[in-house]
Order: sequence, then structure tokens, then C-alpha cells
Amino acid sequence: MVMSVYKKALAVLAKKPFKLWGISLLSGVITSALTFLFGATIGIALALNLLITTSMTMVYLHGYRGEDVKVVHLFDCFKDWATIKRVVCGMAWMSLWIFLWGLIPIVGIFFVIVKSYAYRLTPYILVHEQDIPLTEAIKVSEQRTKGFKGKMFLADFLPYVFIFVASLVLGLLSAIPVLGILFAIVTFVLGLCVAAFTPLFFGLVQAAFYVEIENINKSGYNPYAQPAYAPQNPYGQNPYGQNPYAQQQNPYAQQNPYAQQQNPYAAPRAPQQNPYVQHQAPPAQPQNPGVPPQNPNNQ
Repeated sequence: MVMSVYKKALAVLAKKPFKLWGISLLSGVITSALTFLFGATIGIALALNLLITTSMTMVYLHGYRGEDVKVVHLFDCFKDWATIKRVVCGMAWMSLWIFLWGLIPIVGIFFVIVKSYAYRLTPYILVHEQDIPLTEAIKVSEQRTKGFKGKMFLADFLPYVFIFVASLVLGLLSAIPVLGILFAIVTFVLGLCVAAFTPLFFGLVQAAFYVEIENINKSGYNPYAQPAYAPQNPYGQNPYGQNPYAQQQNPYAQQNPYAQQQNPYAAPRAPQQNPYVQHQAPPAQPQNPGVPPQNPNNQ
């Protein structure tokens, strides 16, 4: 996703670099002038700076969406009193919470970084989603940036790595005799380009994440979010579950293939007698009561 955002932001910057740079320069001049004029009144100066900064954020959004970028967009937040109050109070509320997170001992700086990325969509929500209460804008932004904070941090971190590596290499090449002068000139030109166009690039990248997250929310499919369905109970609908150790029929049990089977073509076998059971003598035949029994020894 980071590389895709880079490509789109660079494409927009390549189409209208000087127009965006001129409006960005004008916003800086206006901010400095307002700070000088109302510096004694801290509240007014702070409110005006918040309005100009948020309006410049909207300029980058217009540019990323392919719309024509105009100087009047720099005053989008000044169009009516309701917008002025909503933007000033909403951005001040966001800044207050970031400040309070920073008061946590030891780990405060970590929470400041995390919450800064979590609240990054707040100015867009304040300007374009009027139905959301201004105190709820940071909560909505925090909810929408789940799964994207690491990508936004990486998108901000990689350009600095590239600038550092390029500056280091050009600095080493500048030490070469004779040819070093050429590399020194390249280093100077690169420094001017970085100072002029890096803020524009970061502004477009920030707008890009708002647009891409908005598109994902509209499509209803977030590939970076946790699954929306709840896992099913493997033990059925019983809230207490079934005993997984209950005795069940073994589906892998097989009958003994060597068990003796009855041959349907064999002759029926006579029942076998138990050799350990004593045979009973056959019953004696009844004799004629008129004839005396014969003694076999007298024969």
C-alpha cells in the first residue's frame, strides 16, 4: 500500500509542482504575518494558524483527487462562522489530547507518536463530515486508522532514509578531487529540492491515506482489519460446552480381518461336548417286578 500511495502522490506532484509549491509558500507567508500581527493575543494567533493549516491540508486533498488547485482553497475553513468554530475547536481538542498523552512519564513520547497517527484524519473529518460531533472526530479517526498507523509511519520514515543515504553518498563523492565540485553542486541542488518539495510530498501522502481509507470503508472490505465474524463454538450451542473427553465411537476402528467367518457352503458341524464335564450314566431300564433280579456272579 505504501508504494501505491507513493506512486499516486508523485504523479500528482509531477503534474502541478509549482502551483502546489506557490500555494504552500503563500500559506507560510500568511501564517507568519498573522502570527506577527496577533502575536500578543495568543488565542487569536493560534486559531488563525489552525485554520490556515487545515485549509492547506484541504488543498493537498483537492490535488490528490485530481481536482484543480486554486488559491481560494486556502481559505476553505473561513467560509462561515460554523466552519470556523468547528475547525478551531476540533483541532484544539485534538492538540490538547496529544499534549495530555505526552505528559505520561517515560513512555509519553511513544504515545504522542502513536496518537498523532491515530488522529491524522481529524482535519478531513471536521471539514467534510459535518454530521460527526467535533469532540468525536478524534475517536472516529482513531477507529478508521486501525491497521494503517504502521503504514503511515513507514510512509513518513522511508523518504528520510532515502534523503540521508543520498546525502551521505553525495557527501563522500564531493571529497573526490576535481570531480568533487560537481557532486557538491548536485548536493546543493538536491537540498533545495528537498526543502521545497518534501512538505508537498508529505501533504499529498497524508491526503492519499485519507482517500484510500475512505475508499476501503465504502467498499466494505478492509484487508488490514481483523475478521468481523465471531468464531463458532466447537462444542455446539450449549453455553457450557460439551465435554471434549467424552467417550465417542472410534471412526478408525476396524473389524478383525482374521476373525473366523462362517462358510455358507460348509456342512453343519455337530455340537462339541465339553470334555471336562462328567458324563451321566444312562437311566436303568425298568425290570419286571415278578422276576427276581439275577446276580451275574451266579451264572
